[in-house]
Amino acid sequence: MANLWDTLIGHDSRREMLRHAIAKGRLAHTFLFVGPPGIGKRMLAHAVAQSLLCERHSAADLDACGQCSGCKQVAAGTHPDLFQIGLPAGKQSLPIELFLGPEERRGKEGLCYELSLKPMAGGRKIAIIDDADSLNEASANSLLKTLEEPPPHSLLILVGTTPDAQLPTIRSRCQKLQFAPLTSEQVIEILIRDGIADDRSQAEAVAALCDGSVQTASELLDPQVRSLREAVYNLLAADGRQRYELAGQVVEALEEGSDTSEQRKLAGWAIRFAIEFYRGTIWQLGNDGGAATADSPSSIVLPPPQVTRFTAKFPNRSLDDLDLVGELLERVFQADSHLQRNMSPKLCIEGLFDELTRIERSRRTPATAGSAPR
Repeated sequence: MANLWDTLIGHDSRREMLRHAIAKGRLAHTFLFVGPPGIGKRMLAHAVAQSLLCERHSAADLDACGQCSGCKQVAAGTHPDLFQIGLPAGKQSLPIELFLGPEERRGKEGLCYELSLKPMAGGRKIAIIDDADSLNEASANSLLKTLEEPPPHSLLILVGTTPDAQLPTIRSRCQKLQFAPLTSEQVIEILIRDGIADDRSQAEAVAALCDGSVQTASELLDPQVRSLREAVYNLLAADGRQRYELAGQVVEALEEGSDTSEQRKLAGWAIRFAIEFYRGTIWQLGNDGGAATADSPSSIVLPPPQVTRFTAKFPNRSLDDLDLVGELLERVFQADSHLQRNMSPKLCIEGLFDELTRIERSRRTPATAGSAPR
């Protein structure tokens, strides 16, 4: 049975900080792990739990043998002193029942009750609360007493994306631990090691686009998402009637989503790809169309031929050209805001591409006027 630390890539500084706190006897009772999704926060929480419940290493080592009964039970998710909860399927928030038990057994079951009991096998009780961003007011309030007066030898780790996503009552009672995105090379290593990417070339391509998140990299390898990216890039590089035809294809791709949440997710990807496209254009305009470098934005590292075609419409590379592309990019950010406010995904994307076309036509430079529809 593997030591969970052996499978964790990145976040060495976070581990050392926790090790130092344990050695000094200053480990907090409650932590809030925050950072982008898919970077290993939950995995590090489980590695910490395995280390503290390991029967062969002391807590101060913050290491695990991977072979003792405690380590094996943690890895299998069966340790009696480790509790893990997350967002149930089909739910939008963590229900109060997870913390206080069902109504007929309120206070006699659930996470808070379990933590109040003495450890059964290890020296402490550990709880990992995943999807902490989904705590609603009721479930957050149910945790307050446990957070304010944590049971002896207990450790709670909440895993979320940003402190701002937590209610103030939760945020003020946790020690925040911020996690940085993984490096591209770390993402590539994980994609190859876990067989997520077919080869290094494929891993490098998505690592340049995923913002240091293995979860995002995995989604980018989905054929549906990759096809959507190609469609968005083709649309933004097109002119005239072809643009309207391609816009219809993008909307059709969104409608392939099985439900509204899936369509919203695909619309989010479409917006993300549009942002990449225009950022890549700005970089090429600012660098006179030069070759890609290690400091280039992700959309140039590939580099997409559609961005090169679009940039060729601005041979003068003037400040007015940069201003136009900046206005297009700003309109994409507005669409992202609309989508976050629960606007219909289809209406959001249709409105976005109509508006981008209008902006280009109204501010078309002489060099590109010949491309306007007649």
